[in-house]
Amino acid sequence: RREGDLLKYKARAVVCGNQQKRKATALGSEHMLEKFAPAARSATFKLLCAVSCLAHLRVRQFDVEAAYLQGTFQGDDGEVHVRPPPGERCFDDRGIPIVWKLLIPLYGEADAGRIWHRTAKKQLIEVQGFTQSEFFPCYFFKKYDDEHRADLILY
Repeated sequence: RREGDLLKYKARAVVCGNQQKRKATALGSEHMLEKFAPAARSATFKLLCAVSCLAHLRVRQFDVEAAYLQGTFQGDDGEVHVRPPPGERCFDDRGIPIVWKLLIPLYGEADAGRIWHRTAKKQLIEVQGFTQSEFFPCYFFKKYDDEHRADLILY
């Protein structure tokens, strides 16, 4: 293989969430989008720094790759349909417009951030045993039997 040779093609699908108005629920009715997703405030970071200093903890940062793609729709999220991107078939053989039903939230979808946060929160609490802070919705902590602890900010 020579330097500069193409190894593989990559593509990322992005939704134009700014054009998204309403979502149909599983019961067929429509509801307005709930776009709010908790975000870590500076006070949350200050809290983590204070706890880390007092408990002599190491602070590490990591990134969840393709985070929004890790979210999962639930029944109350309704269904999200999008128009195919340019270059894809937009009409079927009878001339009826084609839409794609999303199986997972995509970047740009109006409430993808909220859905991902809900999915990550469920994993942290139910599977990993973390506790969510009562005052800081993005702050999670877990105490171990041997006096060790893990603190996490989800942002």
